[in-house]
Amino acid sequence: MVQNEKTKKKMSMKMRLLLASPFLIIALIMMARDGKEGYENADKIHNVTTPEWDVENMDAMKNGNIDRAIAKLNEIGDIREKAETVSLEQLNRRLWDYIGKPVKAEGYVVYANDYPSTHAISKMFNVQTSAEIQFATEELLFCSFISNTPSGALRQNDHVTVYGIPVGKASGENKMGGTSEHIVIVGTLFSK
Repeated sequence: MVQNEKTKKKMSMKMRLLLASPFLIIALIMMARDGKEGYENADKIHNVTTPEWDVENMDAMKNGNIDRAIAKLNEIGDIREKAETVSLEQLNRRLWDYIGKPVKAEGYVVYANDYPSTHAISKMFNVQTSAEIQFATEELLFCSFISNTPSGALRQNDHVTVYGIPVGKASGENKMGGTSEHIVIVGTLFSK
């Protein structure tokens, strides 16, 4: 009986996760960056004019916090030593308290995509291969984790722990025609 309930719960989670739009964050980043500088100038995007984290504007694609997070990640070393463990519920409820601070969060993989050096995310990090890992909780809180390392062996429904810096939220249309909102974390480390 217990096994049957777990199977039902897992299947229910799979169905809910199918509602998420796999390429939402990438499309939003591309639209935001394209309007500003274009991807052909991606090597110049780390030109942050304001050193302060923007906690007023939660739109991760417009607030400049992605660039700040990349710069901070390059400075802090091993993020595991500095990361505060938070739930996506805590992040969702009081995101402004965590913007710019190293966090550890976890959930279940919705999808994991790797990108070559020519992709916008890889250009932001100035790496050969980058990844976007979207994960969610059973309560249907979603997070897009943008990483400077490949996704490796992560598969859909794997439990994942990420270490990074929250930068805001992004939203857009999902496959069902509705709107999905995601917390966006920029990071360098994740584990299965």
